[in-house]
Amino acid sequence: MAGAADCLQNPSDERIAFKVKTTAPQSYSVKPAARVLEPGATCQLAVTMAALSPKKLPESVAECKDRFLVEAMVVGREVTEATSLLFKANPKAVRQAPPVLRQPD
Repeated sequence: MAGAADCLQNPSDERIAFKVKTTAPQSYSVKPAARVLEPGATCQLAVTMAALSPKKLPESVAECKDRFLVEAMVVGREVTEATSLLFKANPKAVRQAPPVLRQPD
């Protein structure tokens, strides 16, 4: 398995819940895939790629069509964890963006 670590940061002054999605969930593991972040907090993400058979490997990185998406929403103090149900129950509150990640310090 190949892997990388990046940090996701909440630059706002509000609590947010986030969830990381991918177009190839069977090929990648993202830990944590969802979490609540306090204002100004950061969260280290570990993205691990599962071993693929040689037939499934792209010829180059440019040919890889796998994508990641971060969904986030502002949450109140009553929310203690980011769950799929939370995001499904509040679809209008969800904001989507490609992840802007930085290497951990």
